[in-house]
Amino acid sequence: MRLQAGAIEPDVPVAFTFGSVSLSCLLGESHADFAETGQVVWPGASLLAHFLLSPRGRSLTQKAHVVELGAGVGIPGLLAAREGGAERLVLTDHNSKSIELLEGNVRLNAAAGETDVSVAMLDWEDIGMARGLG
Repeated sequence: MRLQAGAIEPDVPVAFTFGSVSLSCLLGESHADFAETGQVVWPGASLLAHFLLSPRGRSLTQKAHVVELGAGVGIPGLLAAREGGAERLVLTDHNSKSIELLEGNVRLNAAAGETDVSVAMLDWEDIGMARGLG
């Protein structure tokens, strides 16, 4: 199961709640095209979000530098920044639409505490791009 944007209005944030923690995210249009998979929320994002909010998850992100590969709309990374105390967060994806959504979601959830948050284009097949994240 995945939450997709089919019935979602463009530019209208969708609220996500994990226990007592909520955040809002913009979603894109879902297509069968592989390049558009980052515009939906997959079950793995929800599972990872719940883990990151657990005591063990928070201990892993506290004061850490976190890179979310294939961040899509960025839910786990944004939670790591806002609730997990990450020092630095880099949200990455491989297409321009996902990057636009990530930038919008960073703005929507600006209460990321004191975490330095950035968004970067990353093609996993281009090692030079990965080196530039540091």
